[in-house]
Amino acid sequence: MKLKNTSIRSSWELIKRNRKKSFYILCVDVVFLAVLLLLTKLLTKRMPQPYELYGKSPILVIMFMISYFAFLILFYSLAKYLVLLLIKSMEEKANFAIKDYFRFVLINIIVFAIALSLLSVLSVLVTMSVKPENLAAVSIGIFSFIGLFTYLLVNIAQTSYISESRILGSAGKSLSTIFRRGKTYLPILINIIVAAAVYFIMGYLLNLSFTKIRPAEIIVLICILIYNIITGILIYLLIFLDRIQFFVKLKIFK
Repeated sequence: MKLKNTSIRSSWELIKRNRKKSFYILCVDVVFLAVLLLLTKLLTKRMPQPYELYGKSPILVIMFMISYFAFLILFYSLAKYLVLLLIKSMEEKANFAIKDYFRFVLINIIVFAIALSLLSVLSVLVTMSVKPENLAAVSIGIFSFIGLFTYLLVNIAQTSYISESRILGSAGKSLSTIFRRGKTYLPILINIIVAAAVYFIMGYLLNLSFTKIRPAEIIVLICILIYNIITGILIYLLIFLDRIQFFVKLKIFK
């Protein structure tokens, strides 16, 4: 059975038909987050801080930062590559290949470099042209735009590569797809915007209720924990569905 539309319902039906593979995707994501949290905790508590290393040797700082970001990009790419292969295997054959994985790493480096370059250019332009009193509001708008653009760019490029296995073709296709078929991705962007709005509104209302009622500290901690768990699950489900939506919209699943 092939997908014929791009609705969230279709993505959900695909997940239900592939429960085992969906569970594997969940496992990959859990391992990725666990390792990332463990690494962050290790770096903040066990490892010397960059400024401490800098006092001893600037070269050590540079080597440390390069090694850290290299590990992040390699590990992120591995997790995302496995996830996308699992999604692709829901409808057709997909195999892991070391060669393709390292090409996938290169794709991520290219698209992140494009996004970082755009961020740098817009930051300079905003700083030079916007009045200081308006800088905060304009910066939020610019960063939100760049965030959404990067989300589309990264996901389209990654999904295109899994389908076509062409590095430059995937990077180029991601840019051309955004500009030529931007309206196609409006539902995904709207979902993200709505989810972000719900997240901040719920957080604001929760904080407002604390200031009015002033409950015991343990109650506050429990409410915050419940809030983080619920919103975390909802955001993850949205991302999970979006990953499949990108396959659908690029017509990889006909």
